[in-house]
This record gives sequence, structure tokens and C-alpha cells, in this order.
Amino acid sequence: MKKERQILIVSIAKLDNVVIETITQSADIKCCELYKCTLPARMSAIKRHIDCMVLAFKTVTLRKKYSNIIFWQQFIGLYYNLFCFIFLIGQFPKSIILTVIYIRRYSTLGKLYHGFFKLAFRSKYIHQLVCHSKSEMQYYLNEFGIDLKEKIIFCPLGEGLPYEDCLSISEKKYFFSGGSSNRDYDTLIKVFAELDEQLVIACKPENITTSTIPKNVTIEHDAYDAKFSNLLKNAYAVILPISDPNISSGQLVLLNAMRFGKSTIVTSGNCMADYVDRTYSIEVPAKSLFELREAVIFLSSNPDQNYSMSVNAHKKYINNYTIDRYAERIAGLITETKNEHIGEKMRHKTKNIRS
Repeated sequence: MKKERQILIVSIAKLDNVVIETITQSADIKCCELYKCTLPARMSAIKRHIDCMVLAFKTVTLRKKYSNIIFWQQFIGLYYNLFCFIFLIGQFPKSIILTVIYIRRYSTLGKLYHGFFKLAFRSKYIHQLVCHSKSEMQYYLNEFGIDLKEKIIFCPLGEGLPYEDCLSISEKKYFFSGGSSNRDYDTLIKVFAELDEQLVIACKPENITTSTIPKNVTIEHDAYDAKFSNLLKNAYAVILPISDPNISSGQLVLLNAMRFGKSTIVTSGNCMADYVDRTYSIEVPAKSLFELREAVIFLSSNPDQNYSMSVNAHKKYINNYTIDRYAERIAGLITETKNEHIGEKMRHKTKNIRS
């Protein structure tokens, strides 16, 4: 009797059932999960890396049971590759690392970091590495070798499920900006210092370097998970000021803004180019006080236009960027890496493994 093909999806936290169900049905394959915790939780960088190493090592011990492995977070896959390399693993399934993000660092530690990534990019144990912007794909090809163009692939991101009451605006009108990676909040604060509009920023303390905070600007340093989502959901519009537009950042906040039906003002550049268009977003150059100020004034002064952009954002999200759309794209990658013909219909069911 032919052995049923199975895929193992490895993640820090248990994935939403819709992800597993969509991949199972779209790829016509039985899915199993390996995860550390049931719900996403805030944790230190050290704790996160320890959990990634534990999951990676356990994946090495389980690898022979599966035809494909998907690493939902990159460091689990990177540690898996390292363990396979150290132990000279001979038999291994096809594997995919999702959401690869690498930035070269020019230091001794940066050289080790580069070697750690290069080992995975050029490894026989990793078959595909997925990035979420086309500019990143080209950057990695330049960084690790142009011959890897079949291995490094672009796949549009997806986040969350549709939110029904997406176009409700709170009584308190404010602009929202959030996130901690590669943000330029100092420029944003300077703009609002000259305006009457209210601004709420949710970030880490180190993201704000200016000591002067105007009265119309509120800084939230403890806005995570539900609190962050509520601040975004109730905002009039969302602003994403990116410090270096060539570095991938801000896509998740942008997609959640679209999910809740929000018009956006974003820094123009490579990192957002694959996710924005003028029907729901205004692009402004990095660190441009004047153009950012004009964009804020335009949205504030034109509520009908802002509403129209909000509707467009939500439609775009529904059609392209929900988590199930993302899961369908991941399923497509799995079917592309099949190393055998599936002759019979697979049973659509899942199994959970708690580490």
C-alpha cells in the first residue's frame, strides 16, 4: 500500500485552523503541526531563539516521516539547516523557509550572521526561501549568488481574516502609526507639531529619540496584540513612516490597516511597492516633512475621499491579502516541490504535535 504523503508545518505558536485547512485542501496533502505554544506570546529575543532551536532539533528527529517541511519562522529553518549540517544528515525531505529577512551588518558579529544565512541559502537541506517583496529577492540574489534565482522566491504576504465592521470610525478622530522596525517617528512627530490633528504612535521607547512631544501626539509603549489592533481599528487613517525604504518592513501593519479598511500614508520605496496603489494609499518620499504634512492635511480635509480609499483598501485586502489567500500561495509552493505523483485522493485532516 502506498504511503500517504504528509507535510510538517513548524511554528512558534499554533497556526489558525484556516491555514492548515486551506493548505490541506489546496495542496491535496495531509498536514501536521509542530509548535511550542497555543497562542502567540510576547517573549525576549533569547527565549525566542531557544524555542526556535528546540523546534528545529525536534524537526530533525521527525524529518523522515514527512515529504515536505514548512518553517513558518525563518530562524527555526535556519537552526534546522545548521543541525543538519553539523550532524551530516543524509536523508531529508524538501523544505521551505517563510518570511526570510536579512540585513547585512558590518561587524564581527555581522560576519557570523552573514555566514549563518549563507549556509542556509546555499544548503542542500533547504529547497526554497520565501521573501515578501520583489526588491528583497533581488537583494538576496546579489548577496548570496545570482545562481539561486530558482531557490529564492517572492510570495505576497497575507495576514488575518476579514473584519466585518471594517469601516466604522471612532468618535475621536486620530491618525495612527505603529510598529518598531525601521520606523522614522521623529519626522512624523515634527509634522504633527505643526498641525491640529491628533496622532497616536504605538512603538518601543527606543523608537522615539526626540525629547519634545507635542500635546496632540500620544505615545503608547505597551500597545501589543489586542490593544494595538484596537488603536489601529479605531483610527481615521494609518501612517507608515519608514526610515530606509529599501529594507523590508511595515507590510504586516499595512495589511492590518487594509483589513480594518483604513486609508494609508506610506513611505514610497521598494519595501512597500508590492502592496500599495493610489486607490487606497498616498506615497510620500522618506523624511519629507512637506509632502507628509500635505498628505495628512488632504485626508483630514477630505473625509469622503478618505472613506472611498478605505473601501478600496478593504476590497484589495479581501481579494489578495487574507491569511487563507496566503495559505493558498504556500500550498502552490508545496505542489511545485512534489517529488512523486499522488495517485489517490488524500484524506483532508490534520494532526497537532505539542512540543
